[in-house]
Amino acid sequence: MELLPPGADRLIALPDDVLVLILEKLGGAREAIRACSLVSRRWSQLPWLLQEPKISVGDFTPRGTELYELDAAELGRAMGAFCRAVSSFLSNAPEATATATARCLSLEFFLAKGCLPTVQRLLGGGEEGQRACSSPSGRRPGVAAVLGACRRLERLALRHCHRTSGGGGEALVINAPPGSALRELVLDMCFYTLAVLRSAPRLTRLTCGMWAAGGAPLSLTGVPCLEMLVLANGASQLSWPFMLSKLLADATNLRRSPLNFESEENR
Repeated sequence: MELLPPGADRLIALPDDVLVLILEKLGGAREAIRACSLVSRRWSQLPWLLQEPKISVGDFTPRGTELYELDAAELGRAMGAFCRAVSSFLSNAPEATATATARCLSLEFFLAKGCLPTVQRLLGGGEEGQRACSSPSGRRPGVAAVLGACRRLERLALRHCHRTSGGGGEALVINAPPGSALRELVLDMCFYTLAVLRSAPRLTRLTCGMWAAGGAPLSLTGVPCLEMLVLANGASQLSWPFMLSKLLADATNLRRSPLNFESEENR
């Protein structure tokens, strides 16, 4: 057993696997980045050893506050802190990326208009050797910008996203760029008139929960590998009938489709 000299920092002398366990107890990637950035170059690379680091804009908002409760200034400050944390994480990537444990970086953010360029830059710069899992939320998501910036994106969850124009909703078009790795898409409380999946060649799982469209919420024209479709609408009355067979006509590889309308599940 090697004895440390008097006055030596015993915490820094611990092996990486023990330090990672300590960082996980701190609360994940956000706290790990904050702590490690203050110590040393060696410590600054430790967050990359977390199994699945996640950085959420919610970590930078007042405790107990929902995103929709924030005004523009508060949201801007939260997104600024979020972007700085992601930038710090990415800038401290180990020289030998293959030795890093992290395989999936999960980012949860509000895709506000003023923050879009910074988010694009972060996603574009962080995709090398990693696969990302982004979960934007907000009223005006730049979905095309997210897909274009990070082609290694495997899972995209859109929550509370909708567009209005003169009081009416708009369509959401998913047109993944060539080589996109997108495999799962979640639309939760997204009140578009229609979600058109024009091109998502690797998508295997799609979830659509709670919509307010006047008919079928989806158009599945470009999902040749789709294997599972989950449709859930908890509205008290489903007053917009549509032909399920027509909706699924282009999903020729579909194997399973759980349905949950008014808490009833049909398969």
